[in-house]
Amino acid sequence: MMMELQQDEVIVDPEKIHPHLVVVDRPTPSLPFEKIIHQTWKSKHLPKEWRPSQKAWKQLHPGWKYMLHTDKEMRRLIKKNYPQCLTTYDAYPDTIQRVDMWRVAALHHWSGVYCDLDQEPLYNVESMFQGTNCDAYFASTSFALVTNSFMAGKKGAAIWLAILDEMVNCAQNKEYSMLNRHFRILATTGPWCVTRVISQYEEGVLGLLPSTFNPHEWSTEE
Repeated sequence: MMMELQQDEVIVDPEKIHPHLVVVDRPTPSLPFEKIIHQTWKSKHLPKEWRPSQKAWKQLHPGWKYMLHTDKEMRRLIKKNYPQCLTTYDAYPDTIQRVDMWRVAALHHWSGVYCDLDQEPLYNVESMFQGTNCDAYFASTSFALVTNSFMAGKKGAAIWLAILDEMVNCAQNKEYSMLNRHFRILATTGPWCVTRVISQYEEGVLGLLPSTFNPHEWSTEE
């Protein structure tokens, strides 16, 4: 299923956002992070089904830098700039776990917006972030978690390093290795992992309403 990013008002009422997220509203006339869009694929040659997302990001965001990162480039970033994570990165049994770790490192290293290839913007997202000045931004879901499929934030923000540390710690926790593949990924690098860190983070995190980024809920019935 293609999840489209539709325009919606960003509401910064703590009562209407995930209860573990602390809303910090510090007005600023410009974007709080660099205008960079990050997406990933195995190589620079995207399959046909993922090209609409890439095209939409480029067309709707003139003046933004678009970066499509390959598997080799992803590992190079971890090795060079986050060596404390490399052993864990290489040991992950699933590619998605490496992508999960990398996307956090990328936002810490470059700043900007990360978005999965199965999400396609319908408008320029700058309006979502203007008037705010938070370290990091996460899309929330209806089941009381944040998703790491769409994230944005500042270069060098401490929250990104906290998430990376949590991922390394999770890899050393034998209890997680006993979970089935799906739950292991969620718990060690995916939404559960990110949510755990955010629930302990007291400043600079803005949660966005589910309808802002995920108007189409995933369903097992289709």
